[in-house]
Amino acid sequence: MSSLQVAAQSSLPEWVRARGLSIFIMIFMGGMAGDSFLWGYLADMNGLPFAFVLAAAGMLLSILITWRHRIHGYDNIDFTPSMH
Repeated sequence: MSSLQVAAQSSLPEWVRARGLSIFIMIFMGGMAGDSFLWGYLADMNGLPFAFVLAAAGMLLSILITWRHRIHGYDNIDFTPSMH
């Protein structure tokens, strides 16, 4: 989480940095609240072991997807602040 916030903060221009970080945090925290509700509902309906197995399978699947599909083309972009 802190690495994502640092990346967002360093890539945003100074004049919009506070607004951009507030939107980033709002979306992240809203997603966590919504996902917590969904995982709780899933565990309540099907049992906690089922929810844990499904979460583990999702994590393994996301590792496989991120190994295969990487974001390319951003190696030469300069993300240093413009200081203007």
